[in-house]
Amino acid sequence: MTDSEVRDQLITLLLAGHETSATALAWCIYYLARTPEVLGRLRSELDALGAEAPPEALLRAPYLDAVVSETLRIEPIVTDVLRVCREPFTLANKWTIPAGEVVAVMIVSIMKDARVFPEPERFWPERFLEKKFGVAEYLPFGGGARRCLGAAFAEAELALAITELVLRWEIELESAEPERATRKNVTMGPARGVRIRIKSARQARAAVK
Repeated sequence: MTDSEVRDQLITLLLAGHETSATALAWCIYYLARTPEVLGRLRSELDALGAEAPPEALLRAPYLDAVVSETLRIEPIVTDVLRVCREPFTLANKWTIPAGEVVAVMIVSIMKDARVFPEPERFWPERFLEKKFGVAEYLPFGGGARRCLGAAFAEAELALAITELVLRWEIELESAEPERATRKNVTMGPARGVRIRIKSARQARAAVK
């Protein structure tokens, strides 16, 4: 990459990553609060690792990773990515896209395709334990050479934040009304925001040394 491209990538990582990670965290809390069986299984995995588990151990926890992946699948923060065709190409042996045209790849449609993800509207992290999805099936960070540079960082952020929340507190949603996604600039987020109540405290995680 050129110096200008490196600069643009760093700005994206440092600035654009805050809102997107916070939105993903809100959706994860929302779905965990609505699916107590998922929350219970996640807590069992994290409790088994112990209060002093280092971040490296948490990031290897399979169900925690599946919860993060399912959150990003069911509520992708960016629903589409744009590409400019450098040269003509034929799509599905039916349509020829000329050079210079802009093509929108609908990430949300791919990750809500029932042929790939059965019951696509169901929050079901187990699907990521049963199958490894290809790069053209699961792509919340886009794909190809322009895949989001901060993907691994964002997934780690979300996993560690969720760990702290579910181990420290018992939570419930303030409202039972379903939350819907709405466009906020170029990203999608909860229309009304995700408001929760802290019912009680649980165990506290040990400070990481």
